[in-house]
Amino acid sequence: MFRAKKKTQNTNTSTYDQLVSMRMMGEPQSGKSSLLLKYAEDVFPESYLSTIGLYFKTQTERLDNQTVKIQVYDQTENQDRFSSIGGGSDLESNKLRARAVLFTFDITDPQALNKVEQLLKNERAFIFNPIKILVATKVDKKTDRAISAQAAEEFAKTHDMAAYIETSAKSGINVTAAFRAVCKLVMQQPVKQFIIIRAEEPGKEIIIKPVSEGTHTSGPKR
Repeated sequence: MFRAKKKTQNTNTSTYDQLVSMRMMGEPQSGKSSLLLKYAEDVFPESYLSTIGLYFKTQTERLDNQTVKIQVYDQTENQDRFSSIGGGSDLESNKLRARAVLFTFDITDPQALNKVEQLLKNERAFIFNPIKILVATKVDKKTDRAISAQAAEEFAKTHDMAAYIETSAKSGINVTAAFRAVCKLVMQQPVKQFIIIRAEEPGKEIIIKPVSEGTHTSGPKR
């Protein structure tokens, strides 16, 4: 059963100043699909939500006086088996153009960071060199926490990630803040600072100083 309330934000805006595509990756039951559903539709699934193949959601945000259209691609680990589901080759092509990849992990799973590391090793090439973000899920389960914030932050830094963000789809902690932060990181590349948004800072908005024109490092791989 879903708990839902109407999303007040208009997600069907046809005009926008920037398009930001991002991809979510994580082990089954890591909470990535619930996180995306909570962000895009303000819905939380009470039971396990399984992603079959590849699908995406869109949302519109107002950031730095610009209208930003966000495309988020959610992929199951066995996506290749279901390439004909949810859009096929068009979705696959757009997924590879992602400007950011959100690696989700369940803080109650002691082996979660090892699983993320395996995903990093197995990840296929992108058309663009995306920024990587480590996203902790289920932070509402404080008593069941098996991975500390400090350990996760160190993991993210060691693996050249741009940010570490703690979220909970169930309670709504930092759900919108996470996607807005990722958008800002993409829009204001190159990333020059490591961003941390913990559960103790719900809704925190990051401030990134803009860099001078012509210094962007993201682009097609040669």
